Amino acid sequence: MSAVGGVTCYKVNQKQGTAYRAALTIAHGSKGARRITRTAKTKKEALEAIYKIKNDFDRGQLKQGKKMVVHDLAITYFFDVAAGRVTKKTLAGYVYNFERYVSPYLGGQHIDHLNPQEVGMWMKKLLDKGLSKSTINGARKSLASVLDYAVDQELIFRNVARRTPSLRKTKDDKSLVKQPLSLDEAKEHLAAAKGSEFDLFVHLLLLLGLRRGEILALRWQDIDLNTGMVSINGSLSEVPELEKGGTKKIKLHRGSPKTKSGFRTLALSAPLTAALMRHKDHSKQISASRGFSIPDHLFFSTTGTPVYPTNYAKRFKRWISLQGLREIRIHDYRHTTATIAMDNGVEAVRVQDGLGHSRLETTKNIYGSRVKQPALLFSQQMGDLFMDVNDELGMSLISKDQEIRGL
Repeated sequence: MSAVGGVTCYKVNQKQGTAYRAALTIAHGSKGARRITRTAKTKKEALEAIYKIKNDFDRGQLKQGKKMVVHDLAITYFFDVAAGRVTKKTLAGYVYNFERYVSPYLGGQHIDHLNPQEVGMWMKKLLDKGLSKSTINGARKSLASVLDYAVDQELIFRNVARRTPSLRKTKDDKSLVKQPLSLDEAKEHLAAAKGSEFDLFVHLLLLLGLRRGEILALRWQDIDLNTGMVSINGSLSEVPELEKGGTKKIKLHRGSPKTKSGFRTLALSAPLTAALMRHKDHSKQISASRGFSIPDHLFFSTTGTPVYPTNYAKRFKRWISLQGLREIRIHDYRHTTATIAMDNGVEAVRVQDGLGHSRLETTKNIYGSRVKQPALLFSQQMGDLFMDVNDELGMSLISKDQEIRGL
């Protein structure tokens, strides 16, 4: 391994023929040596070029992008690099974290002046403001991604965010995760929702354990009442699109589920089918009163367009409060579904398939203490558990003995 400041030169084959490449080692990191290289037709020319750089390096005057500030570098990285590598939703998360938590504190700092101590102080400042360690670690990850790009472009020679440790969680840290609802509490939520604008939403949350984005992305074409099936194949999210001029627009984006296993087909139990029928009747009334045909998407705004998840969640939170029900996060309903399923004997692999976990280990790690003997299909048995709440149909669309292939 070449020492810092060491020079090597070797022959390389290119389309134009043989050439020589000289390399100057400028640093060593977790991913190996960092080098600057120069390529020329002859070994002498390559060495002359690299020794000019070495002279600056030895004097501590090697150019490191001194005029580039963190915010400007981030904009370049997000639009010119990250946009071509990740999904719109993932990119939106990067931009959001950076714009909200990084730029206001470090955005104007020159990238070559930033050091681990400053990054550590910034993280402590966010912690003192009451942000969770998960949020701070996410912001640090966004900063690290931007600085990785700077290292790749040889604007700086070390990533100070990578050298600053993430915040470790302890048992004393408060968690945003709420205690899952009990079976009786879940029944209370379903009973309160019946006939309201959140009727179907609550049924999908509790009986199928769907994510918020998966529910709001559902279309009538994904529902087959004849076979009693629902296809989960999309997720609706809000994507902040930041233009280089600084203008930010929030747009709806219907993308794929969180993972490949998120694509799944589930059975419609009797209570869920009844909720779907009530929701369709309600949708017909609303669309007729507003002067448009019933939209293909199950959940829509007063103008017939898909709903914004954030706005819908705020309305749902207000509704829960007005009903006097115990409030939990929307994602905690998913934990409620899994917990109730496990407590009532649903096989772990069925819970995995129903919730769309990519690995059975994920299901077992979260709910391992509740894994019991094999039982009925996930979605069908969840419907049976709540049949006493609203058994409008008086029957199950799918018999307990019927085998549903592919589930």
